[in-house]
Amino acid sequence: INAEYGVCSFNIVNTRPHQRVFDSSYSLLMISNSLESKHKKELEKEGYYHEPEFITITVTNPVTHEVEGKKYTTYQITTRTTFKEYKNRTGEFSVRRRYSDFEWLRAELQKKIDAQPPTKKITTLASLPSKGLSYFSNRRFDPDFIEERRDGLEKFLNSVANHTFCRFQKELHNFLEETELGLS
Repeated sequence: INAEYGVCSFNIVNTRPHQRVFDSSYSLLMISNSLESKHKKELEKEGYYHEPEFITITVTNPVTHEVEGKKYTTYQITTRTTFKEYKNRTGEFSVRRRYSDFEWLRAELQKKIDAQPPTKKITTLASLPSKGLSYFSNRRFDPDFIEERRDGLEKFLNSVANHTFCRFQKELHNFLEETELGLS
């Protein structure tokens, strides 16, 4: 093992005498995204090292607003990504959204999925968390419900952002990047 270069060589030998012996050497280049090697720059020049693509979305800081007697809650959405599809090249950006914005996003993505030909069958989208409305109660502004919804919205966004089809849709990119959505 040569740890300085992150290379490991080994031999595989079949010890069963009645079978043909297989003897070969293998070299593995072992680089993890958390390893900061002193040779990283050399490996980048030679084309062996590439930063892994990732996207992580957090939904935090719920704030309840009241405008003209109507209440609603907004959530801060922070996106960290190396995906090239996003206009914002800083790697981190934030917007605020309310539940109805999430409903719009899911509906738009579902329309795009439904428009795909049957030969390109795409898995279903994750569901949004409950609206919290029922005939008997309205718990939308209960702190426990807001936290439960925040968690569900975060799971929904991470699911669609890593979805093989939705990941590339401009509606998702606009939802995560644009401060004003201009919903259609």
